[in-house]
Amino acid sequence: MKTKRSTLINNIFFMLKEHLAFDKVFVVLLAIHPGITVLASLTSLYLSKVVLNSLSVNKELFVLLLEVLVFSVGLILFSVADKMIDIKLDEKSWKFFFYYGYKKLNTKRMNLDYELYTSHEGKTLSQKALTAVGNYAFSSIVALLVNSKNVVTNLLGLIAFSGILITLHPLVVVLLVSAYIIDGMIIIFIEWLKAKFHTDEAEINIKKRCVSKKLTLLEYAKDIRIYSLHRLIIRISKSIMNDEIQLTKKKEGFSLLQNILQGLLTFLRDGIAYFYLIHVTVTNPEMTIGSFALYLGAIAGFGDWLSQVVENIQEVFESNEYVSDFREFMELEGTEKIITQNNFTENSHTIKLENVSYAYSGSEDCVLKDINLEIKANEKLGIVGLNGSGKSTLIKLITGLLQPTTGKVLIDGIDISTVEPEKVFSLFSTVFQESSLIPSTVFNNVSFSHVVNGQNEAKVIDTLNKIDALNFVNTLPKGIHTNVLAEFYKDAVSFSGGQTNKIIMARSLYKDRNVLILDEPTKNLDPIAEANVYKTYAQLASGKTAILISHRLKSTRICDRIIVLKDGYLIEQGTHEELLDNAGWYKELYDLSTKYYEE
Repeated sequence: MKTKRSTLINNIFFMLKEHLAFDKVFVVLLAIHPGITVLASLTSLYLSKVVLNSLSVNKELFVLLLEVLVFSVGLILFSVADKMIDIKLDEKSWKFFFYYGYKKLNTKRMNLDYELYTSHEGKTLSQKALTAVGNYAFSSIVALLVNSKNVVTNLLGLIAFSGILITLHPLVVVLLVSAYIIDGMIIIFIEWLKAKFHTDEAEINIKKRCVSKKLTLLEYAKDIRIYSLHRLIIRISKSIMNDEIQLTKKKEGFSLLQNILQGLLTFLRDGIAYFYLIHVTVTNPEMTIGSFALYLGAIAGFGDWLSQVVENIQEVFESNEYVSDFREFMELEGTEKIITQNNFTENSHTIKLENVSYAYSGSEDCVLKDINLEIKANEKLGIVGLNGSGKSTLIKLITGLLQPTTGKVLIDGIDISTVEPEKVFSLFSTVFQESSLIPSTVFNNVSFSHVVNGQNEAKVIDTLNKIDALNFVNTLPKGIHTNVLAEFYKDAVSFSGGQTNKIIMARSLYKDRNVLILDEPTKNLDPIAEANVYKTYAQLASGKTAILISHRLKSTRICDRIIVLKDGYLIEQGTHEELLDNAGWYKELYDLSTKYYEE
């Protein structure tokens, strides 16, 4: 997986393009805000000079009042405009933050190539992108343009105040600028050093989220208490916290060095500038009290503008790293495919694996090794094997979630790596081991549709009835329109493991595709419910290509053919009776599974 970092200029243009597409008014306000802010500051500075000079310079009262009135009205107008634009920019930044950042990131995460997303590199880049979006608008990708605008504002102020200070002496400007250039170089270097910790920070956050999940999800609460797992989890948490503390110490060490160097520069810069101003005031009789106040304010203001420029540059580089992290994930692409225009047949599908091997990212060992298998149209195939033998991986390869390391997966003679993923996914109705409910209604969990009409509702009810789940759904407060997941809704209901399993099975049957795949469908079900599921499976699989994975070998007797996986190899295949007669690995597994029942 190759990724590349974007440059600052590239990121600024990228964010400008995104903001223009989202809200053009935001960009307009961003463009005019710097000028208004600087005009408000200059008006305030000259108002002080006008008022103080009136104490020492003889002017007509009318002229004095007119000058004060003009500058005062100007100050009020510019200040109010400055504040109103600032508030509006804040508001629009938050809207962009919520409606762009999270939406775009989560859409990418849901649609990114499955294999890439679930790899270690994919998880790390995803976490960095999530951190880049952040929990606060002005410490995220949104901040890049705002911080860049602040740099422009302070540079304009710097130029304006430089014009004032040049009339005092050009070397004053040279002194102040030189000091801040050195300051800026220090900050850029420190931020460059800090950016190197982003990957470490992302990996720590992944671990923290994992531990937090184990501690807070209700499904783990029983195990934690019965096995006193809290001690182990706390030990793991401490280890993660220690890593985070060490990382924080390194970052704070750089910040401390930055503060010490900046303090020394400030002392030298301001000390020399103020000493020269006092010297000129004492030795030059033409220096009025108003001019002294103007230069004094200009030196202080110049320092403020420069310090803000340096601070903003630091923030720009920081937010630029966030945008780079965000774009690095958003621009991830899976394995490049040559997409063909081939279409699959409308009927049941033939599936063929030719010399298929697969190794997960970062591993040299193949989970599946040189698999050759043909599943005929309308065939009912059972897959058995010990945990880790490659059963679920085989299903992910067949459905196109994973691409073979070597070999091909063909459906109706078409290499699925040359077909748009959505077209491949549309062929399958599946129940995966790790499937779960979404925080919504029973109706939406079965149909995955927020559009309720009589036809859809009737189909959901019929599907639940076929899977023997309608009776318990009818007892719910709002039937199929009852919310599930109590962690999300106050009025939601909680399901048992078996009830959850039935809803997930109903989901696959509702989709009603020509290839039906069930990966341990009777997990958490009682024997009667299990028998009903397999009876229903036999009925619903009629006229379809169907694949069943089960640890319970007796359940696979309903299949036309059974394949046996061991250590990634396909070692046996045949009917239940044929495999027992062969007296191989399947018979050994079968005898072990029935031994204690017979005894």
